[in-house]
Amino acid sequence: MEVSGQRMSANVILPVAVFAGMGGLVLYALWRIVVVGGEARREAQAMRVASDVAHRADACISVMAAELDRLRHGRVAPAASAGCVASGLSQLRSLADEGRSSATQSRSPAVANLAEDLDRALRSLELIESGRQQLASGPGQPGDGEQSVKRGYLNLLHARDSIRRRGAEVGASIAPAPALRAAPRR
Repeated sequence: MEVSGQRMSANVILPVAVFAGMGGLVLYALWRIVVVGGEARREAQAMRVASDVAHRADACISVMAAELDRLRHGRVAPAASAGCVASGLSQLRSLADEGRSSATQSRSPAVANLAEDLDRALRSLELIESGRQQLASGPGQPGDGEQSVKRGYLNLLHARDSIRRRGAEVGASIAPAPALRAAPRR
């Protein structure tokens, strides 16, 4: 190859080729850092959302548990607890949707298990609503509505306990590892 009448020597071509190759490697490394960093940010965001969902679901179920326990023991009329159950169903549906969304964005098994536990809690509350409707509609099969409420209530409490455990697992995985924390200044 000739440049302005002179031929390029190997002394020029070799350093240019090495420089271009090194530049390509640096660009590839930067691209990978950006991609991996973006994936790590998305994973961390999904974990934070899952932890928040677990805490909100625990609080929601705990508040409902008192009212549902009164329904279970017959201290409150089935029609009077309709608002509590409907509100709880609405809240748990939105929390279960958020949990499924974060499970699709995360590779963590704890987040996937949390989404399953939220669905389990939702099914339990749906069973309670079915039993409450049977109790409110009047006498049907003896004990059907009561049995549905009691079974759903116990399933809901077990799901809440599982949600608490999954929330603690997810929260523990968010916290920085002790080796990565900065040493205290002296």
